[in-house]
Amino acid sequence: MTKIKICGLFREQDIEYVNEALPDYAGFILHFPKSHRNIDLGKAKALRDRLVPEIRPVCVFVDQPLETVIRSAEYIQPDILQLHGSESNKYIEELKEKTGLTVWKAFRVRNSASMTEAMESSADLVLLDNGYGTGEVFDWSKVESLLFRPARNSRRFSRVFLEKPEFYDENPHRAAITKLRIVNTHRCEQHILRVCSRRSTRVFA
Repeated sequence: MTKIKICGLFREQDIEYVNEALPDYAGFILHFPKSHRNIDLGKAKALRDRLVPEIRPVCVFVDQPLETVIRSAEYIQPDILQLHGSESNKYIEELKEKTGLTVWKAFRVRNSASMTEAMESSADLVLLDNGYGTGEVFDWSKVESLLFRPARNSRRFSRVFLEKPEFYDENPHRAAITKLRIVNTHRCEQHILRVCSRRSTRVFA
């Protein structure tokens, strides 16, 4: 099953759009003023409370102190915490232990070293990305040799999510590995609804 996440909700109308489109996840960016989609805790809580129950809320953080993330999670009550900075495995493990929440970790695909770091992450799920939600496709040549090795290879990456702007249906390997489709709210509501209407069921190896 291809999952859809719409990230960067910051307006009441964004909630109206996602409640109509019914993606699997909706993301809120916190404590990251570099993003114009950054919102404070009060706003995030108000928007999160308006989500229909079918949509799982996700709080997104970048290199925040552990206690800041924990307090934010206690207040907003998300289902998932998504980390987009240089958070260590120790940080992730402690965060999971203290919150009891699922933790996703995003990694910028730059070279084999970044892929090795992602493969060794203690996060529940890993997201490969080209940047901070830019929607740009990363260089697939840097990951294909790891993602599509034979199953007998113990280092095959089997828990990957991908953030990218379009489905790669023309490439069966890339389509099969795409378990999460992320859309940022700088896209218009018609695009959001169109993406959600393209949800499809797939069988993963």
